[in-house]
Amino acid sequence: MKSINKTSAVLIAVILAAVASLTFLIVKVTALFIAAYVFTLFAIAAFLCGNLFLLSNTRTYPWGAALPYTAAAYLAVELVISALAIALEQAAHITVSTMWFAVAQCVTLAVFAIRIIALNAGRVKIERVEEKVKANTIDWKTLVAELEALSARAPVVKPVLEAVKYSDPVTLPALAEYDAKLREDAAELANAVNAGDDAKAAEL
Repeated sequence: MKSINKTSAVLIAVILAAVASLTFLIVKVTALFIAAYVFTLFAIAAFLCGNLFLLSNTRTYPWGAALPYTAAAYLAVELVISALAIALEQAAHITVSTMWFAVAQCVTLAVFAIRIIALNAGRVKIERVEEKVKANTIDWKTLVAELEALSARAPVVKPVLEAVKYSDPVTLPALAEYDAKLREDAAELANAVNAGDDAKAAEL
């Protein structure tokens, strides 16, 4: 299925390039037109690369989806700029500087490149937070499992188990000290239960 999708992405890019090439038959070839054609092919290639990246890295969704969407938006803007410039030159007979056209295209590319870089930076930050949350959640589940095992042996542990079970597994940095104290108390509680010291367990 993935290979079929990749083939479709390549086919779409080839069709877009072919349509762009057909304009040689209907538009007078000038330096501006050649520049527009080159930028169009580059935009099509960027669009293809964005789609292939997402199809090859499906686990990055939805963050990875931002790349082909941004590439598609860049392609659309590039086509509008190129069509407008060519129309002004050949239909309205208004001189359009090839140099300034290239500058406009480069600025457009830079804007979308910055967007992709910013999106990627946000993705990295979010993934780091998710990894930390995952680690905290696993730690919390382990603590709950240990308390459940203790409560089966000592009913005095049950209130502590209920309190921990319905607590927030994601600890805020400001509460890290209290979270560590909770785990220390749970360890002492386990030692008291294992030693058969119900009185100490009740105190904890």
